[in-house]
Parts: sequence; C-alpha cells; structure tokens
Amino acid sequence: MAWLNEEYADEFAVLTTWLAALLPWSISWGSDPATQSLLVFFRLPIVDFQLRFPTEVTVDGQVIETTIPQRLAEQYGGIDLVANAHVVFPPSRLGAVDGTHSWAYLAWSVATVVFLIAFVLSLAMYWREDAVQARLPVEYATLTAGLFGVLAVLLGVATIGLFQAGGAYGTPIPIGVVLLGAFAVLLWRAERVPSTG
Repeated sequence: MAWLNEEYADEFAVLTTWLAALLPWSISWGSDPATQSLLVFFRLPIVDFQLRFPTEVTVDGQVIETTIPQRLAEQYGGIDLVANAHVVFPPSRLGAVDGTHSWAYLAWSVATVVFLIAFVLSLAMYWREDAVQARLPVEYATLTAGLFGVLAVLLGVATIGLFQAGGAYGTPIPIGVVLLGAFAVLLWRAERVPSTG
C-alpha cells in the first residue's frame, strides 16, 4: 500500500518543494571562541539565517568593546538584516572559508542550484501543469523525488562537513535533510504503486 496516492503525487511534489524552501535543513548554535559571542544558524536551502549575539564589555554603563560585531561580520560574512539578524548566501562563503568548511559550503552551493531548479519547476507545474508535464522526460513527481534525493545527499555531506569543522558553527541538527529524504521516498513510491481506488 502506498502512503501517497499516485493521483496526488504532483500536487504533493509542488507543496513539498515549497515547504522545503521554508524548512531549515540544519539548525545549530555555538559560541565564537575569539569573541565569546553566541551564534545561532538556521540553514535553508538557499540562505543561512544567523542570529549573532555579540558580547559587550561595559564599565559604568558604557560599552568598552565595540569591535566585536565587526569581527563577527568578518568571520561569518553576510548581510545585516536588523539588529543581530544576518543572512548569508552559501556561494558567497566559498572563498572565505577553508578546510572542511570549504567542502561543506561547496556541497551546500551545489544543493542551492539543485533546489532552485526544483523550485522553478514547481512554480511552472503550479501555473502550467499540462504544458510542463508534456515536456518532461519522466513524471514530475519522479523527477522531484530524484531532485529531493540529490538534495538530501548534498545537504547530508554539508552537514557532515559542518559537524567535523565544529567550533562556533556548533553541532548541526539535520532536520530538513531527513525530511527531504522522506519526501523523496514518498514521491518515488507514489509513482511506483498504482492507485487502488
């Protein structure tokens, strides 16, 4: 028995692609050893939302150390959104990191491209399902299952790289990696099991 009826596989593929855009594939937190600042990372397929809580040295109510936010920006990159919130695009970090961080960000950058393909395809399916389906070499749900499988592997590699790098990047909790793998299996299985109703 299939968990997903073949009749609804395409709709499920579109919705899970949109959900994957909002669901972090990894969450972690840690402390920057140089500045003793708390860092929280919410890694989505195309961006890394970071919350940085820099330490402040105050004497009689006046801040003494004011270079910590700049040092965090140099170390972790990104664009300031508001207050302590920052957004980082994975490809922008490729030249700025080394060691296991570099191949973690490389895998994440490739995953970003794969995800963007899946996302654009989901939008096309939403607006012009029949025209898009007619041009695809395989069923849309099967193609999305394959893309989700590739994403799960690439983001799994990135998770391993970030885990091995340790430090302020913390221990990544791969929530979305597991869900992407589960979505891939559901979609793949939906196309393989005929409808019984």
